[in-house]
Amino acid sequence: YNFRLESFDKIQIDLVADRLSQYIQQFHCCYNTCIGYATSKAYRMALEQAAQKAHLEILPEKPKVRRFNCREKLFCFRNQTNYSHDVCTI
Repeated sequence: YNFRLESFDKIQIDLVADRLSQYIQQFHCCYNTCIGYATSKAYRMALEQAAQKAHLEILPEKPKVRRFNCREKLFCFRNQTNYSHDVCTI
């Protein structure tokens, strides 16, 4: 994506959530766990929607500040290794 997701843009939030949940559902067998990290409202909304459809943990659990910080990411951890793979920046 070459834009910043905004909380008023419901269509784009839905698009990000759908693509993310589809990816996790398709490749869930390759990973032990998937963790989404976001503090901004828009990205947390997308992660929360995706988590309703696919197994996804969201961190931080209760962010103190909700603002964009350029670190909104999805991390997936492979089975039986300590190797983490930064799948995408959302």
